Amino acid sequence: MARRVEIGGHTLFQYRKLDGEGGLCVDTPDGGFACLTGQLLYRGTIGDEALRLYCADLAQNVVDQERVIGQFALLLCKDKGIRLLTDAMGFFQVYVNREGEIASSSFWALLELAPRLSIDTTGVYQYAWNGATFGGRTFISEIRRLPAGADVVFGERMTVGRGSAPPTPPRETAMSFAELVDTHSQRLRALFADLAKGFDGRLHVSFSSGYDSRLMLAGLKAAGLRPRLFVYGQEHDSDVEIARQIAIGEGLVLNVIDKSRLVDSDTASSLSRQKRDFIRFDAWKVDGIFDDGADAVDRMSRHVDGAVPLNGSLGEIYRNFFYIPDGETALKAVADSFFSAYAPGACTERFRAAAYVDALVRTFQEELHSQEHCVSRAQVERLYPLVRGRYWTGRDVNLNLRFGRMVFPFMQAQVIAGTEDIPLSFKNYGYLESKVIERLAPELAAYPSGYGYRFCDPPPLRHRARNWLTLFRPPSLRRRSYRLRFARRMAFPPYLGQQHLARFMDTEMPYMRRFFHPSRLHDPDAFNRVATMEYLFQRYNAQE
Repeated sequence: MARRVEIGGHTLFQYRKLDGEGGLCVDTPDGGFACLTGQLLYRGTIGDEALRLYCADLAQNVVDQERVIGQFALLLCKDKGIRLLTDAMGFFQVYVNREGEIASSSFWALLELAPRLSIDTTGVYQYAWNGATFGGRTFISEIRRLPAGADVVFGERMTVGRGSAPPTPPRETAMSFAELVDTHSQRLRALFADLAKGFDGRLHVSFSSGYDSRLMLAGLKAAGLRPRLFVYGQEHDSDVEIARQIAIGEGLVLNVIDKSRLVDSDTASSLSRQKRDFIRFDAWKVDGIFDDGADAVDRMSRHVDGAVPLNGSLGEIYRNFFYIPDGETALKAVADSFFSAYAPGACTERFRAAAYVDALVRTFQEELHSQEHCVSRAQVERLYPLVRGRYWTGRDVNLNLRFGRMVFPFMQAQVIAGTEDIPLSFKNYGYLESKVIERLAPELAAYPSGYGYRFCDPPPLRHRARNWLTLFRPPSLRRRSYRLRFARRMAFPPYLGQQHLARFMDTEMPYMRRFFHPSRLHDPDAFNRVATMEYLFQRYNAQE
């Protein structure tokens, strides 16, 4: 534990990251102090210096939002008052209890401190089928998530306010393609220049054969850095072969990580290891808490010798992620296309597809600040960072930041702002992103990609044809594709077998049988998430 502070009848507990870093706490100009969890880089500085600069500018209301990088929660403490602020996009998740007495970046902490827990049925189905819950909801009724840009004051009770949304620049639809390339190249140059200034040679890039890792490397090269690369896969995988070609061509160090070789069978089946990982991963993760131990070993290894990994999550803001037709779109169609990977036959009568979709639509409306059921295509694009990014990717951001410092360059408000207005014709087939890569580092665009062509060349017909097939596939068919894919049971790994699970729970799953037919859950990830909830509900004696 980094520190415990008593202030105004409240108790503050602040812990370091699993690699021993973090636990930032500094004095503020008003005579108080500030604590931060997560990751903040401000005006090219990190650590205590960044926190001091940020708090000083916050006190004067002169924060330079273009220079704020990171996902975090900030506590400002003075006399008997405590104020909690979160990052503008809400990617760093903070949980609160229903009574308004406790707030924590740890879901596990809320579980441990709650006198009684009950099950949120909608949350159960959302997590099981999507790997995340949406809006303020979790799968526990007594635990809720703070909204984006939350501004919380702790008095006798917690008062939750919501800051204004990040400012949006003038609509970019009026810009030409060349102007858009200029605009986004300049934004990324500024961002990566600050990263280079703050972290210098400690940055490592999570690399693949796709667009986003190439764009990160291009940004770092434009800032004058030569980062190390690491890639996941086996010797002859496309990602590995292309990463090796680029590393050799650019004279960069490459680490190839084969997760299947990270742990031995004893570690994979170890009872103590699995219990330790329950806490390391804060009780749940997007693909379920049960695994062979490789995930924790990998995440810990990323931070050896002070290394700071970069992850390309949310780089799809530059591309056509949803691939649904342009024009006004029904929010139900968005839910059917991308958030309805469920199998009704695996659910009990408690599942109501219409109610499930309605809950998603309400979340979309809340995030868009709209009551409309049909929205513009630009608003649909905005749902990608606001919903997919905030709730699914955001959970993984929180977990990664428990292990150590980590940077997500495309998950910054100043980078995201306005990308929803980029014409889809520029986003299609990665046109815009490939040209930004070429602008920042032309030599990198000339290497092969996992799409079968170089980013300096136009996409071939076969690649465009695959995208057309997706574009013209109706939402009703997309909704059914998951059921067709998992019509038969997939092979389950040993850690999802009855022998392993029986060490932690009653494998008859008395809780989850109220919501699912476990034998009909043919998707290993969905089964893992259901097993995760069963374990937690049994452990904490959850009530209906």
